[in-house]
Amino acid sequence: MTSLPMTVGELLPTFAAELRGLLERVGRQDLAGQVVTLPVVARCTCGEDSCAHFYTTPPPQSSYPLGHSTLSLPAASGTIILDIVCGQIAAVEVLDRSDVKSVIDHYLPLKA
Repeated sequence: MTSLPMTVGELLPTFAAELRGLLERVGRQDLAGQVVTLPVVARCTCGEDSCAHFYTTPPPQSSYPLGHSTLSLPAASGTIILDIVCGQIAAVEVLDRSDVKSVIDHYLPLKA
């Protein structure tokens, strides 16, 4: 039996609170309400040292479908950009955040 993926709230509680606060600050309460329960299903495999990009839906095979948009958030440190598909957070692009990267690396290690 396959276990369910951990949620952002379970895996990254401090980051989840920050992300929720940033979304509320920019007036996106619709997205803020999703944060804690979003599953962390995959990660970016680029291998860049600064990348902690993770997916909350299966990664697209090529590009996202119609209804895709991005939202850059005013983070105090690093870069946070959301991929949104039809009103749902599909991915969280996180750069230059060692606190997030170390957790993602442990939870979803890159294959050698």
